Amino acid sequence: MSGRELSVIVPVFNEAPNVGPMVAALEGALAGIDWEVIFVDDNSPDGTAGKVHDLAQRDSRIRLIVRVADRGLAKSAIQGMLSGNGDVLVVMDGDGQHEPEIIRRLMQPLVDGTADVATASRNLQEKQIATSLSRRRVYLSQFGNLLCRMVLRRRLSDPLTGFFAIDRERFIQLADRLGDPGFKVLMDILSADRTLRVQEVPFAFGARSQGESKLDLFVAWQLLMFLVSRLTAGLIPARFVSFAAVGLSGVAVHLVLLMLFLSAAATFPVAQALAATGAATSNFAFNNLLTFRDQRLRGWAIIPGLLKFLLVSSAGLFANVAIATLTLNHLTDYVILAALVGIAMDTVWKYVMSSRLVW
Repeated sequence: MSGRELSVIVPVFNEAPNVGPMVAALEGALAGIDWEVIFVDDNSPDGTAGKVHDLAQRDSRIRLIVRVADRGLAKSAIQGMLSGNGDVLVVMDGDGQHEPEIIRRLMQPLVDGTADVATASRNLQEKQIATSLSRRRVYLSQFGNLLCRMVLRRRLSDPLTGFFAIDRERFIQLADRLGDPGFKVLMDILSADRTLRVQEVPFAFGARSQGESKLDLFVAWQLLMFLVSRLTAGLIPARFVSFAAVGLSGVAVHLVLLMLFLSAAATFPVAQALAATGAATSNFAFNNLLTFRDQRLRGWAIIPGLLKFLLVSSAGLFANVAIATLTLNHLTDYVILAALVGIAMDTVWKYVMSSRLVW
């Protein structure tokens, strides 16, 4: 079986033009190494899987995994690593920005036994990188790296790199502790096991060969929610953190709408009901876009999804009032504490029921 020394994991989505050049570059860079490459495709509509399949028919070192559900870059990378045969697992992008020539340098400290993880670290201060990354992406990466260093308490220059190598045995030991940090599986790995020895290997970040970058503000949001979750030692799931944050935004929407309806001479009960409906609709929209993006509803499916969410929210409101009243009458004389207990129960109720019934 091939790939006993090295498994290269390449998560892909709409990268059909880059598959052939990637394989050719790996062949040139890894001569003399027993390697395999595993392309993990998130059911790309552009025929990426077909391109990989055609190449795999002629070369047993090329493997394909197609994911049709529960997709996402981090999840794809994790599944690919779990499927790898190599003693060393390397994760890299399939868009040409990660040079295969760096792989040997990443492997060396793992083979020598001086590190468990080797990362290809970008220097985000270099002027050269401006030709490879947009200014917005540089700023997002710099800010994200700062937050990650604070959470990890490690002096790493680029914990958000998507190009790294890890010892397979160490990865298998920690795999069941991994969550879903979006694009940044390395951050998840390093926070799951603080004993991992890390060595950074500087490299020049290349320009994308073809296609478009998948990095957007959603990824930054997802990373921020993940970091907040890790500050609780993972006790509060990142998805719940996002759901709660969206709920806080709904409070602001509710108050704004309430003032608008009251200024339009609506009675308070009517204004309150309309504001509550508007806030719940806003929460649904943002949760569909952010919290449950990987399962988001599209097209006509949004309408029944919204109706279900409004129903769940209505039931949650009754639960909020009932729990708050019970707490005030039997457990505490503090109104604010009772109200917070009711809000907490309302939030948990809506999260659990929304996860089951809406998304």
